Amino acid sequence: MDSTEFTQIKCWQHLGDNSADVVTDAIFVGDQSTLMTFNINQTPLASERPLFFIELLRYGNSTPIVKLNGSSINAPMNNVGVSGAWEVWMIRDDTVNLNKGANTIQIFRQPGTDDFVVGNIVVFSKISNEAKSSGWKNIAANKWANIAGAGSSDYTAPQDLDRLAVNGWWGPQGSIYSEHSIIAMYVDDGKGARQLPFRRKVTGGGKSGVLEFRYVFATNPNFAQWYDPIVALVEGTWDRDGYIKNTYLPSLKWRAAAIPAL
Repeated sequence: MDSTEFTQIKCWQHLGDNSADVVTDAIFVGDQSTLMTFNINQTPLASERPLFFIELLRYGNSTPIVKLNGSSINAPMNNVGVSGAWEVWMIRDDTVNLNKGANTIQIFRQPGTDDFVVGNIVVFSKISNEAKSSGWKNIAANKWANIAGAGSSDYTAPQDLDRLAVNGWWGPQGSIYSEHSIIAMYVDDGKGARQLPFRRKVTGGGKSGVLEFRYVFATNPNFAQWYDPIVALVEGTWDRDGYIKNTYLPSLKWRAAAIPAL
């Protein structure tokens, strides 16, 4: 999932060769504007180019140069207005140079007699809400172990007759992934994906029992979360170290997702 973030930058500077060429109370800065800093709060999507809308009171026909984080971005795609009046230039950034956090923008005047005033600059960027997913994955037999827990995570439940678990199978990194995330884990056994927890009767290796699929997670609020799948026998019997571990569990597809708090 993604959304749009916008940021407004107030420039109000006059670029030109002579401060008297334009009647304005904007600050005269000569050939280049000051270096302006603005912030993007979330991670911009590289697949969606940000758009810059720049207000210009322009006299002349040359095209201003716009630099984002020190690199020139595309010439204007479109503009609305006429020379000698306020117009709005739309510029798309194809440099993939917009960053989460602090960014800089600077306007430069082309050599010649062009004079213009820069009003407001508005940046629209498509951003990720930073939800993360493991994608569908199989878990190899050698990842499963008959353990009751790892670190501070307890894998046991009162009804368990036996269990297998994976210590730290998947973990999205980033300080936003705290205990306040929305977490979901799914298993697809060929009969359709089911969200954990759920139970399934499984027969194999000459034994039959009811298995419970669940998970636990551990958190470092300043770094990451870790998700540990658990498959427990809760009724009947199972061939834990034979059919279950080496045939049944590796055939399953697992997927985990984490959506940070808004």
